[in-house]
Amino acid sequence: MNHLLDHELDLRPLDARFCNDASGSPAYPPATLLKLILFACSQGIVSSRGIEDACRTHVTFIALSGDSAAHFTTVAGFIRELGEQITDVFTQVLFICDAQGLIGREMFAIDGVKLPRNASKAKCVCGPCELRDQCLRYPERSAVRQVVFFTGKNQTPESHTQEMKRRIDSEAGRSRYAQRLGTVEPVFDNIRRNKRLNRFTLRGRRKVDTQWKLFCLVHNIEKLANHGYAQ
Repeated sequence: MNHLLDHELDLRPLDARFCNDASGSPAYPPATLLKLILFACSQGIVSSRGIEDACRTHVTFIALSGDSAAHFTTVAGFIRELGEQITDVFTQVLFICDAQGLIGREMFAIDGVKLPRNASKAKCVCGPCELRDQCLRYPERSAVRQVVFFTGKNQTPESHTQEMKRRIDSEAGRSRYAQRLGTVEPVFDNIRRNKRLNRFTLRGRRKVDTQWKLFCLVHNIEKLANHGYAQ
């Protein structure tokens, strides 16, 4: 990871964004912050306070930071403001994985996993809804409880669920589903079990997406390391 960020990735957009030398004290090097955060993800350290503490007590964090511990507010602010820039870094790593032959180009499986985020249930879905009197989750507050589904013209009596089941149960469907289990499930298991991302610590879709991509970055960097990259 250290070699990758120092020699293979273009981090100039981060340097330009997080440079305040002309208006204040020198900014903490963005590349160093990214190293600390990615290594923390690989060790299952999710909180910014945990990263600050590791920079004072963990020898690898001390080496990566140059014995200069970043304050937890600096770490948290850096993650919070990454936004689309982490997408660019993630894309660069994927191109390197492809160049190393780690992307088969034959099967691409799409799947999802449910993870809680840092938000109260009262604030989710229906809590901030301005149309609370029409909320179906709380029918006693709703003036109208009728729900209509428009499915269009369906020429066959087979439902979408039945059609999906029939395709999965076919010989071709079983073959593809078996590949999906070997392609997608290990990714989720690695991130949730080994990296201990059981809950997102940020709020808002954009910030949660940033945190998810950081852990996916670590997963792909580990693939490169396990296949002897930069050795």
